[in-house]
Amino acid sequence: MAEQLLYSTCVLAGITVLSVILKGTKYARLKYALWLPAAVILLFPLQILEGYLGNIGDTIHTDAAGWQQGERVMAIIRGIGRVIFFLIFTIKNLRFYLYLKRNRIRKGVWKKRLIVYELRNLRSPCLFGIFAPAIYLNEINSQEKRRERLILNHEYTHYRHGDHIWSVVRCLCIILYWYHPLVWIAAAISRRDQELACDAGTLKRIGEKNRIPYKSMLVSMAQKTSDTVTDKLMPAGRRLTLLDTSTSVAGAPSFRK
Repeated sequence: MAEQLLYSTCVLAGITVLSVILKGTKYARLKYALWLPAAVILLFPLQILEGYLGNIGDTIHTDAAGWQQGERVMAIIRGIGRVIFFLIFTIKNLRFYLYLKRNRIRKGVWKKRLIVYELRNLRSPCLFGIFAPAIYLNEINSQEKRRERLILNHEYTHYRHGDHIWSVVRCLCIILYWYHPLVWIAAAISRRDQELACDAGTLKRIGEKNRIPYKSMLVSMAQKTSDTVTDKLMPAGRRLTLLDTSTSVAGAPSFRK
């Protein structure tokens, strides 16, 4: 465990620093891609380092009094925390799913792939779902055709990037490493990089001529949402639900984007 924490901390710290250094949308896709190895290391511990880092762990085991007893206690605490965060994320996403299912009205299909629904009181448009994601628009946005097309293109880019799956991965990392401050920081930064990569991809799709109206749309949407820290870390959309992907505005642990 000590070896895994040491190595994952070094990798997360390095990627976090790189993400901060590489500013702007020019490197947006590169920064977002850098989080892949971080997720792999967190979810699938590397055994190839067992030789070197294992020696460090052995030293700790032999030198620290009562290490084994302390490790058992910490393992119990980690397990309880994982159960709590799993329940939080699951309940948030389930409640949001039931809300969508009860209130949605089918509006059509976008790009022959994604079903589009409309909801009257939805705070922010989002892409929600894991195996069969769909785009959800609020009633106000659906009345403005130009803005609606910009939002649909934004959510479609999230879909093309597989962000609804990456949201789940991000949530799993938080659940497993809830006690690691750097994992929370990395989750927040990777979510920001996700949005930057989505914006870059969307602008490439709709053309630079739409940059100003697209930026205006994002700003107006951001002003209408105010999510909690938990929401901004969820794998789902602007509202952190593990299932949805909202327009550069949502956030809360969930499966949304």
